Amino acid sequence: MRTDGDSADQILSTPDRGAEALRRFHAVDALIQEQRSSQSKKGTVYFAAAGPVAIKIGVASDPVRRIRELQRGNHREIVLLATTKGGRLAERHYHQRFAAHQIRAEWFERCPEIEAEIARLKAEAEV
Repeated sequence: MRTDGDSADQILSTPDRGAEALRRFHAVDALIQEQRSSQSKKGTVYFAAAGPVAIKIGVASDPVRRIRELQRGNHREIVLLATTKGGRLAERHYHQRFAAHQIRAEWFERCPEIEAEIARLKAEAEV
């Protein structure tokens, strides 16, 4: 165990203490990675329209509530178009896939590719 006078070099230079510190580091790192992985898969990716030009691709645990939140700060009506399971990883995939149509951050211009994905998700949800 580290005392106030121990430096990181002193801890790591003592075989037993260094091994224990390294073991603890890896255990904590594994927990952090597991939590990040779990969080990145949780949530629902949503597609929402704000007027005839822009579509937002975002992620939320409750997309309907998120749309209400977004509506408070927007003069255009925001309409939920489609949702799909997934979290930050799925959202990032969509952002990369439609990067050529990105307006800013999570907002994309309407285009046939995004409209086709929305139609596919709607059809999938009906099955």
